[in-house]
Amino acid sequence: MTTGQQVSTSPSTLLQRFHEAEGAYFASDGKEFPSLDGVLHPDFVLVEPDSGPYGGEWRGVAGLERFLRAMNDDWSEMGPQEPPELVEDGETVVALATIAAVSRSTGRRVTFPLCQVARFRDGLLVETRVFYGDTAEMNAALGR
Repeated sequence: MTTGQQVSTSPSTLLQRFHEAEGAYFASDGKEFPSLDGVLHPDFVLVEPDSGPYGGEWRGVAGLERFLRAMNDDWSEMGPQEPPELVEDGETVVALATIAAVSRSTGRRVTFPLCQVARFRDGLLVETRVFYGDTAEMNAALGR
């Protein structure tokens, strides 16, 4: 994955491209990192809740790749049940979704609500914060 030049695309469209790239990564079972050229800001950061299995900040393209690899290592299936609902306000987009996932270690299937707040700067995704409906359920499904 690489960062790219500024493009004149709406924040919602860029977030959809980000989600499509994540989906393609999981569909390849972690074998291919899709390009996010023209989507990620050089200062990109993904912030996960500390109580979840991936708590903390994941910075830059390399951080995002490590995050996706960790998720792919844990989940044999992971994705939204339906396309996320996107609410755009200026340079902020809120994505609401219901995620279904299957743990590789326990075989347990979980479904949970997710809220993602994505912020854009200079026409590129600079920050995304993810809020899960129940991080304890996620951890339990993973046997943690």
